[in-house]
Amino acid sequence: MLTADQSTLLTQLSATWPAALKLTLSGGQPAGLQSHPLGHEITALGEGRPASLPFFVASKNEVAWFTLAPNDQEMRGAVEELRAWVLPSFGWEDPRGAMVIPGEATGALGQLILTMSPAGYFRWQTTKGHAERVVGKLRQMRALEQARPRHAVVRLPSLFELRQEFAVALTAGDLQAAERRQHALHAHPPLGPLRGFHPHRELPRPGPTRQRPHAAPNSSLDP
Repeated sequence: MLTADQSTLLTQLSATWPAALKLTLSGGQPAGLQSHPLGHEITALGEGRPASLPFFVASKNEVAWFTLAPNDQEMRGAVEELRAWVLPSFGWEDPRGAMVIPGEATGALGQLILTMSPAGYFRWQTTKGHAERVVGKLRQMRALEQARPRHAVVRLPSLFELRQEFAVALTAGDLQAAERRQHALHAHPPLGPLRGFHPHRELPRPGPTRQRPHAAPNSSLDP
């Protein structure tokens, strides 16, 4: 589902597209995206993911492309993929400056793009003769992206962190936490123990609590 700004952007861009990329918008929403050559890019736009879309310049043998993304990190990833799949074999970065950051866009179209790509957008170009090939490359890139298994990244604590947590737990007298860290240290890859540190040692067990004698009142410390 496209937002009003996304629909306005597509309306302006698709007005420059050739017959092979003709796009039908009904009620501000695109139709037939599954079979459209840029269907994956338009879908990504609607889902708030990085997307690349073209503007066919009428008076030149040139297609001005832009890549937008919801944040700076995803923008960097999108540019890296473009450089792996498209640039510089089938296109080139805009000689005026590829990255347009907020405050630098001068035209109405650039301002509209920034509403969807607040960290800035990436400009690149191709010839009209290479446009079909580039669209095919983008489709291949998306197909590979969808086929790639998504693995959750689980960060394991470092050996140093485990040793620190183990020492803190011992100092605090929290034997349960110390035992958990001890087991984690035992399972950690053998990176080499610190000198004098033995994670497999027997942990001390608390003995009976001894009653501390009450100190005699000290008048100098009384309120």
